[in-house]
Amino acid sequence: MPAARMPRRRLPRLYRRSVRRAPLKATARLTAALCAAVAASTGSVAFAAGHARVADRTSGEVSVPSALFSTGTRVWIANTGTSSVIEFNASSGREMRVVSGRKFRFDISDGIAADGYHVWVANSASGSVTEFSARTGGLLHVLSGAKYRFGVPGAIVVASHHVFVLDRRGGSVTELNEANATLIKVLSAPSYHFTGADALVVVHNDVWAADGAGRGSLTEFSAATGKVVRVVPAQRASLDGPTAIATDGARLWVANATGGHLSVVNAQDGSLLRTVAVRHASLNGAGSLAVVAGRLWVADPVHAGAVAVVRTATGTLLRSFTKRFGYPSVFTDHVRVWVVDRTQSRITELNAVTGATIRVITH
Repeated sequence: MPAARMPRRRLPRLYRRSVRRAPLKATARLTAALCAAVAASTGSVAFAAGHARVADRTSGEVSVPSALFSTGTRVWIANTGTSSVIEFNASSGREMRVVSGRKFRFDISDGIAADGYHVWVANSASGSVTEFSARTGGLLHVLSGAKYRFGVPGAIVVASHHVFVLDRRGGSVTELNEANATLIKVLSAPSYHFTGADALVVVHNDVWAADGAGRGSLTEFSAATGKVVRVVPAQRASLDGPTAIATDGARLWVANATGGHLSVVNAQDGSLLRTVAVRHASLNGAGSLAVVAGRLWVADPVHAGAVAVVRTATGTLLRSFTKRFGYPSVFTDHVRVWVVDRTQSRITELNAVTGATIRVITH
């Protein structure tokens, strides 16, 4: 079946299978081509001040976006369809820069992070991590090779002057020096419980990893030393195969593959605070979570591309977006919230409190 004719409902499943289950680089590249073909065939629509207009195609056009990071003033979007990173002004949505070119080796970039001076991009298909200047967009480093253990790099975070890159295939986390990109160590001992780890989140000076192997576990390790602080087993935190994790600084919110609930964990000691089950919203297998303004945003790309908004204090459903997005992921800088949609090739910024649309970015 030609890529442009592929039914939209089948595309997210294919993407999920290629990236999360199989570390086959050829499959990942084929998937990106299919996504790009669908995006190209549907056209682009931009929204401003509540009015829709057809967008001109530019070099900075959003095409199969996969990840987003905001420092509060600037936003970087990893663009799978064009193997590029687009920088936007966080307040206005105005495009500031497009970073692209073969030398950057952007290839299925599923993770992105920044510290204000450097931007780090994890390229799952090329097994590499790219660092470029946040100020100029100039290339600083492309890291690859056996010593880094970047089989299928995914989640990437910056904490305590270190950069941590999660390898989805090898069950390890690679620690880099934030200042010069040198390798510090690869965290992979059995004590880390990284067998099926798929998500990272920073809480103060520590990093938490969510491992979805079996019923799963949560691992907290020091960002300064890389040493394990604690491992929270499934039974202690009511886990059923963690798929995503987010924090408000005091609590960890964990989505599970099964069980129909979210696990809320104390970020200080790993104890279970409560579980949250939400009526009229699918919670199984949520792909991403974001906590902002007393709301938990839950993106479920598998079940009709749903996005739910839950009040963190009570666990009640405040709003649900169904049949609006194709394959959504949610991101926040703790002030704003964005929905990154791979199959619709657009970035939607929503009001963190009301859920009202602020803008939709396509170029």
